[in-house]
Amino acid sequence: MTDIDYELIRVLAASTMFAIAVFFDLKGREVRDMLWIIFGAVAAAIFLLDFSSTLDNAINISVSIAFASAISYGIYRSGLFGGADMLALITFAGVIPLFDGSFAGLEGKVIHQLAPIIVLTNAVILSVSGVIFNTARNIIRYSRNHRTFFSGLEHKAANSRSFSQRLVVSGHWGNVAHQGL
Repeated sequence: MTDIDYELIRVLAASTMFAIAVFFDLKGREVRDMLWIIFGAVAAAIFLLDFSSTLDNAINISVSIAFASAISYGIYRSGLFGGADMLALITFAGVIPLFDGSFAGLEGKVIHQLAPIIVLTNAVILSVSGVIFNTARNIIRYSRNHRTFFSGLEHKAANSRSFSQRLVVSGHWGNVAHQGL
């Protein structure tokens, strides 16, 4: 009898889940809760099929799911996450609660095995790097030609700091007044 690679099944399930979520998000800016329910059931089925491994890691799996749920809910309540983001991370914690790096050839090189936290920290790093990049790019453009940097925005209040801050961080300039910033 051949051994089933449950880690591969988990990765494929999570990839499929996120691909479907991206499709619906791009199509209609809404991801229905049914997607998370379906993949929650998929996670439960994988747990049942891989019961021996699940039982061996029951405490670590429980900690991963509980930790991801608590962090997701806190970020959702703070307003930094939407409801679908919270449910996506919680469902992901169910599908892939632990990651030891062996699937990606990184065995022994991961700091911790909590897969949802790995995904969350990578997402934060990518998001913050975009803000840093746009801010640096706008500072460089402003330093080169500060007289025309805000051209087209003359009808806005001269001391609108929040608008200026949003402009610098978002990376938009020029005809921005008509884009609803």
